Amino acid sequence: MDLIVLGDQLNTYIIDLRGDDKFPNIESTASLAEKMVKTKKNLIFPLVYMLIKLSLLFTVATVTVERVFSAMYIVKSRLQNRMRDK
Repeated sequence: MDLIVLGDQLNTYIIDLRGDDKFPNIESTASLAEKMVKTKKNLIFPLVYMLIKLSLLFTVATVTVERVFSAMYIVKSRLQNRMRDK
């Protein structure tokens, strides 16, 4: 049900955004989220705002996981190279 509502909110938000002169210079997703809060559009379009917040969090979560796996690979390969039969 939320997906249907999200689709409707996105369509309405796009129409609303095109007619609004307060959103002319949006350079990033973070600045879009800030502008939504300042104009209180996060209360009007809560699912759109949640989608924007999730898109901001996704990049941070992905980078953190990639760093952990990279560190594990370095440690594991160094330990395996030092292992002997004893």
